[in-house]
Amino acid sequence: TLAPGTTVGNTLFVLDTTSGVNLDSSASIVSSMGTGSGTDNVAKVTLSTAVSSGDSLEIQLVGSTNPSVVATDTGTVTTTSDSVTASANYGITASTTVAPTVSLSSVALSGVSNYTISDIEAASAFLPGVASTPGQIGIFLPQGSVLPTSTSDYTITDLTNPGASGAPATVVADTSNSPYVGVDLTVSKSVAQNDQLQIVIDAVINPSSPGSNFTAKFFGLSSVNSAVVAPTVPTAATTYPNGAFVQSGGQIDVIAGGVGFGIPTFNDYQQIAASDSSSVVSGSFPTGTAVRTGTLLKVLGSPAIYVVGTNGDAYPFSTPTEFASDGYSAMSVVNVPSLGSLTVGSGAAPTAAVTMPDGALVQSGSTIYVYAGGKAFGIPTFADYQTIAAATGTQVVMGTVSNTAATSLTAGTLIQPIGSAGIWVSDGTSIYQFSTASQFASDGYNGANVVPVPNATGLTQA
Repeated sequence: TLAPGTTVGNTLFVLDTTSGVNLDSSASIVSSMGTGSGTDNVAKVTLSTAVSSGDSLEIQLVGSTNPSVVATDTGTVTTTSDSVTASANYGITASTTVAPTVSLSSVALSGVSNYTISDIEAASAFLPGVASTPGQIGIFLPQGSVLPTSTSDYTITDLTNPGASGAPATVVADTSNSPYVGVDLTVSKSVAQNDQLQIVIDAVINPSSPGSNFTAKFFGLSSVNSAVVAPTVPTAATTYPNGAFVQSGGQIDVIAGGVGFGIPTFNDYQQIAASDSSSVVSGSFPTGTAVRTGTLLKVLGSPAIYVVGTNGDAYPFSTPTEFASDGYSAMSVVNVPSLGSLTVGSGAAPTAAVTMPDGALVQSGSTIYVYAGGKAFGIPTFADYQTIAAATGTQVVMGTVSNTAATSLTAGTLIQPIGSAGIWVSDGTSIYQFSTASQFASDGYNGANVVPVPNATGLTQA
């Protein structure tokens, strides 16, 4: 039960945060939404999948409308197995102007991309089948973009009233805002004024020339009529960083060196998660079968740590002293259920100067370099070296460094330039900056794997 005046949305997401299991497919919601009966602020969530006693759940009710009055309000929760009411206070503040955002599935020049326009609302009521000039919603993208004209390439989702969602009735090209390219949309279902919307456009062709701070313009939507076109930060389910938990169906894999190691039991998952704070993200498992050189592995139930050598074998370190003196960092060790198909190599483990793991410090000539994603970043000052060494806990090893001019990092590499609060992730071509700490966590990344680097100069930034 939420604050009086709240209208509960009927799009539902449920996560068992204890087990990491997504319960969306088993969840349904029943409430008096939209009836005007005075109980629009009450929702009953029913699960068809059992939840273990003591598990914590996270429930998201998407498209809910806040009360219109500024106040400190109270929400209450009960369950069928615990009828004692639990409550929590939260504040309702004065409304602010909605600021649209535009995210892209791909930022490749001339590439085909899906565009998602979020944080928008209907500036007036839209009636279905009403022809108007211009259309009810106008969308204008930067010069060089190509917008589709088929209605099947557009999805208008009404988060306030999902029943009003669907493809538009018409899509008409609009050249009135040159050099922008645009389309006018007419809805196929009634949309009320101030309904919260999201529009997804499939198969947009990106501009052929690079640029930054591209903007999109709109009409018929909220009072802010433009937005920066920003690339979507890829999740851990597509970049596969070390230590990520990726779930597909009922299986969870932990990622190490670009390969998924299947976790056979919930007990194993709990043991790995105890030292790995990554959130579980849904997606497809990586297709690679060769674990990257330099990957550090520790098998559950064994004290041994292994490094994957250039020949693909896993080499155990004989002592913690050998591990440290060979230039490896404990921050890069990934706990796995087993070595899988890896063969245990014979002989001494190769040093970090050979395997180039993330966080390794290698001195070549008079310069010390830090490795991240296969690229060697030269450290310009002693102060910078002290900062990086303190963060990685790595000892310097001697070696020959040649890969300093790389313009891309291995997919899943996390870096943070010294002096910057921003964290970036690589998709193998470009690097993307996370906008918030919550985005970083919810996208399945782990702060323990972030490598401090002197700068991001020369890397392609999305």
